[in-house]
Amino acid sequence: MGKRSDYFTKHQYFGADEMAGKALQVTISSVEDVEFEKDNGKAIVKPVLSFRNEERKLVIGPMNYDRISDALGDETRGWVGHAVTLRGEKVLFRGKRVNSIVAEPVRQPAPAAEPELDDAIPYEP
Repeated sequence: MGKRSDYFTKHQYFGADEMAGKALQVTISSVEDVEFEKDNGKAIVKPVLSFRNEERKLVIGPMNYDRISDALGDETRGWVGHAVTLRGEKVLFRGKRVNSIVAEPVRQPAPAAEPELDDAIPYEP
């Protein structure tokens, strides 16, 4: 037996309303396929991201899948170890603006080009 907070304040997944107007940078530690039941009773499988140093997970829908896969590749196993920023934003859903979580991969800076070295020894007569 526990306290009320043990039962009702811990969430397994990030919620759009709790993230509204906030941003959080996290690093993907694993991706698992989880089966969810739709309203019509049919099952649907979605990828769920877990993060380093974060208990909550993120269920990935089509919009976030496309955003992440455009940057990191279509194979979810390749996403592990990459950083993403989770932002609570309003998005258009079925004609209405609703709270949502947008996952944006953190772009790694391109490695700096090495300067060309001129190893020639100057000739002075």
